[in-house]
Amino acid sequence: MPTSAEPVVPTTVSAWSFSRLEVYKNCPRQVKFKYLDKSPEAPRPKPVRGKEHANERGSRIHDNAELYVLGKTDKMCVELKYFEDELLCLRIMKECHPKRVQTEEMWLFDKDWNPLSEEASKEDIWLRIIADVQIWNHEMTQCQIIDYKSGKRDRNEIKHGKQLQLYQLAAFMKHPELQNVEATLWYIDLNLRIDTPFTREKGLKYFSIYNDQALQMCADTEFEPRPSAYRCRFCAFGPIQTSNKWINKTGACIYGV
Repeated sequence: MPTSAEPVVPTTVSAWSFSRLEVYKNCPRQVKFKYLDKSPEAPRPKPVRGKEHANERGSRIHDNAELYVLGKTDKMCVELKYFEDELLCLRIMKECHPKRVQTEEMWLFDKDWNPLSEEASKEDIWLRIIADVQIWNHEMTQCQIIDYKSGKRDRNEIKHGKQLQLYQLAAFMKHPELQNVEATLWYIDLNLRIDTPFTREKGLKYFSIYNDQALQMCADTEFEPRPSAYRCRFCAFGPIQTSNKWINKTGACIYGV
């Protein structure tokens, strides 16, 4: 029996996001280590040739784009050069119509997909979504959701497309008056823009897919490992001897390869 001083480790996942669901689909055991056990990760190796790690670079670019659109900085990092005009337009729109342009807004839902306020208790929150940018028309019946992507697109097309499917679904669930969503990917490094339109009828068809996947993850108590060289490559909990230039492993997972 644990003493009062010992924290109780949860046995199931109580909340999810797109990234957490992707981790689960890749390897359920990694979700257990990362989100339930909260196993510490080893310090990461120094970036190759002094460069940034990919996630740190992506965060820096995202932060700069948000601050620029909000008018909190006039400096735009060099990585945003291909979307300079688009970001300037967003900045002007945000200044002229503050409610029609939202950046990094947190959407929260309970288990019944009812929208929650940011003041909701942690116990009530089931799904969290943060969209980089939302652009709304005056009537709030049409919305464009923009997600910034740094780095490569190759081999990530399916994952990025699924992320937009969830985001547009959440938009329809949160806003009953919404009729059309244009889900957009901005590939910052590639000077590439991908637009995918959704009507309410089309968009809501994805409900059962994501609801069922989330329910399965949140009901899991076994978290069966799915080891493979590909899946374990970027996992922080695998064998120490398989550490690489991107990540150091802790050895916590006895199934890792």
